[in-house]
Formats: sequence, C-alpha cells, structure tokens
Amino acid sequence: MNDKNASSRKIKIQNEDQLHAKIITDPEEQKLEAAFLIQKIDSVDIEKGFKNVSRRIEKKARFIHNINIISRVAAILLIPVLFLSVWYNVINKQNNQIETTYHTVNCPVGIKTQLSLPDGSLVWLNSGTTVKYQLPFTNKTRKIEMDGEAFFEIKKDRIPFIVNTGNAKVKVYGTEFNVKAYSSDNQIEVALKEGSIGFTATNNMDEKRLSPNDFLTFNKTTNAVETINQNINKYIAWRNNQLVFDETPLSEMALMLERWYGIQVEIKDDDLLRYKFTTTFENEPLLQVIELLELSSPIKIKYIPTKIDDQSNVISKAKIVINKK
Repeated sequence: MNDKNASSRKIKIQNEDQLHAKIITDPEEQKLEAAFLIQKIDSVDIEKGFKNVSRRIEKKARFIHNINIISRVAAILLIPVLFLSVWYNVINKQNNQIETTYHTVNCPVGIKTQLSLPDGSLVWLNSGTTVKYQLPFTNKTRKIEMDGEAFFEIKKDRIPFIVNTGNAKVKVYGTEFNVKAYSSDNQIEVALKEGSIGFTATNNMDEKRLSPNDFLTFNKTTNAVETINQNINKYIAWRNNQLVFDETPLSEMALMLERWYGIQVEIKDDDLLRYKFTTTFENEPLLQVIELLELSSPIKIKYIPTKIDDQSNVISKAKIVINKK
C-alpha cells in the first residue's frame, strides 16, 4: 500500500462524520471501519460505566428502602386510628342502646307496691299505676315517666330528678312528695311532705315552687294551677294502706274504690252524686267497707262477684251497684 493511499485512509478514519455519512462499498475501507469500531469499543470506560450502573441501583434501592419505611410508619400510625375508630363505634352503639333502653313497672288495679330505684330512691305505687325510666338511671338525668299515683322519697344527688306526667313535670331537689296524675283524670295533684319541688305545666315554662305541706292542683282543661298550704296527710295516707274520705263526693269516692279494690262501681241515682263522705278505712276488705258505708249513709249497695263467661271464658270484674235506701 503506497503512502498516498495510506494518507487518504487516515483522513477518512479521522473524518468520522464523513465515514459514517456514506455507504462503504470498498473492501479495504470496510476493514478500516471495522478496526475503527473495535478501537472505539476498546476505548469505552468500563469502570465509569459500572459506577454509573451502581449509582442507579443504589439510588433505586434507597428509594425502595424509603418506601418500606414509610409503609411501616403508616401501618404503625394506622393502628391507633383503627382502634379509635372501633372504640368510637362501640361507644356510640352503646350510647344509642342506652337511649332506647327503658324499664317499665306496672302496678295492677287493686294492688299497691313499693319500688326501689337504681339511685336508692324509694317509690310507692298506688293501684293502676305505671312508671317507666331509662337505664342506666343516673346517666345524665334521673327521669321517670308515670301514669297513676305515686309517693316518692328521693335520694339527694347533684343530678336532678324529674317526674314527667305527660301534661306536666315535677323537678325534685331532694324531698318527699306525692303525685297523682292518672291520664284518665282531668286533674293532676301534687302534695309536698318535705323538701322542695318545682311544678311546670307542659304549655307553660314558668316553674311553680312548692314548700312543705303545699297541695297543688292542675286542671288539664283550663290549665289553671292552684296551691294551698294545709295538712296533706289525707293525700299520702294511701301508702300506709289507709283509704281516707274527707268531704269526698260520691263520684270521686266511687273512682277511689274502683282503683283500690279493682272493681266496677255503678251509681244508679244521680241524686246520690251530691252526697259527700268523711271516713277512714285501714286495710278493710271490700265487703266490710260496703257494710260500714251502708250503716253511715242513706245508700244501699249491692255486691256482684266476679263471673266467668261460659262461652268466651272472659272473667268480669266484681261490681257494686249503689242506690238510695
């Protein structure tokens, strides 16, 4: 190979852009191109390339490691969140159950009973009385709902005690008192033995405070409230099994007898409604009460005992029929 050709080939090798820009057909030039590529490959910095790859692998490993740490921290933080969520749901469910849990006590007609409330307060239930209260009883308020008549001995507590009768409520400040509030009656009566209570009608926000021996009446029709201070023993004597009539009209006496003995009373003559009775019975059986009433007044009483219908098997209440003598 002469010098001219060698020089020409060197120029071609050095002029790399021109060499790559054209199609090489000459066999000698193809050999030189191959030698050039081999030389270029040999000149690659392998160590530098390895370092670059290592850095990339290390960077990716750090990224994965950080992701794992973040995942673990998130899982640890999630545990108390889940615990609080479960705790809240359980407590909320318990609170909802508390709001809808009630205990009801029914005292049948002709029966009187004593009830001890969860807070230690005592309640005497008269015949035909129903009371209902929420459990737990001392959650936020000590509140009972009642239909009938009851005497209360309330244990003092910072939590207020409220008696709800539907038409009115009695707020208690630690005391002994009687509430007569049958839904079938047109009047509510409250008698305070000792302590202090507040009476509020449903349609009136003003509270009426009562002092010992105050007797309050509330007319459901007129919403009239009257209070007098007097001897209230006759209004609370029933809890000691005393049936007290004190200038009591026959119509009212008949209702008291119905509830006390669980019977029906029929008054045959309207003229008898103007009669008033004053007497006291203590643990007297019905037949003896009938006999004593006949002896002390111009009335005649017929007693009709309980009967069972042969076809329906329905048991009828005992009945007394009051007539003039």
